[in-house]
Amino acid sequence: MFPFARGTRLKLVLASAALTVVMFPFGPSVSAHEDAVPTDRPHPGAFSLVSSVKVSDEVAARAVTAAREAYHQVLAPYAKITADQARQRALSTFPGAIVRDAVLQAIRQNLVYIVLLEKEQERRVVWVDAGDGKVLASRDMVRHHAPGPGHRPLMW
Repeated sequence: MFPFARGTRLKLVLASAALTVVMFPFGPSVSAHEDAVPTDRPHPGAFSLVSSVKVSDEVAARAVTAAREAYHQVLAPYAKITADQARQRALSTFPGAIVRDAVLQAIRQNLVYIVLLEKEQERRVVWVDAGDGKVLASRDMVRHHAPGPGHRPLMW
């Protein structure tokens, strides 16, 4: 059915599930169970989950990394340019910046590299076509506030 190596399909399923959790955290459609612990977060309906099983931040980070690698492994054969080429194209939009990250993503069936650039206190995200290397879009990332203690970005 799928032209993937043995075990790759399972990796894809696991990667998809992990990336869904990472990329699409609980939104307004998720409601808290009556046992959920309310938080002091400013948006309505915020809650924290407390489970009976704990994993370390290191284990959780390894799981996200494994999911990301499996996701990339499935998409990489379809890309016509490399991540390094995408980084160079993105850097041309923001001279003097450094690349913080570049990931291959399928967005509504469009294969793109998402490149995060940083220069001093400025950040920019650039979408590069994984086929012809054309810069499709770029957007400055606005920092509304400084991250609080213990803050960990999900993807970057």
